[in-house]
Amino acid sequence: MIALTIRQICGDLCDTRRTGDAGGKYFPHLKKSVDCKALFEHYDVLDRKSEYAVPPKTIPKYLYDDFTYQVSFLYTSIRL
Repeated sequence: MIALTIRQICGDLCDTRRTGDAGGKYFPHLKKSVDCKALFEHYDVLDRKSEYAVPPKTIPKYLYDDFTYQVSFLYTSIRL
């Protein structure tokens, strides 16, 4: 599954479960470790063409937690 592979490559940077300390003007501050070398070495995975021919109208179940930051905000479908 590509989402798992991407999470493994970007590590802490892609971890949406972390919370920050208070202190940001609009959002909490977060500090994360970034492995730039890994990101550039795996650009073929991170910059690949989407598996969808058209954007999905709903968030796929296997990506829902990532998109909603472990359901920290209410997601409502957008109809265009």
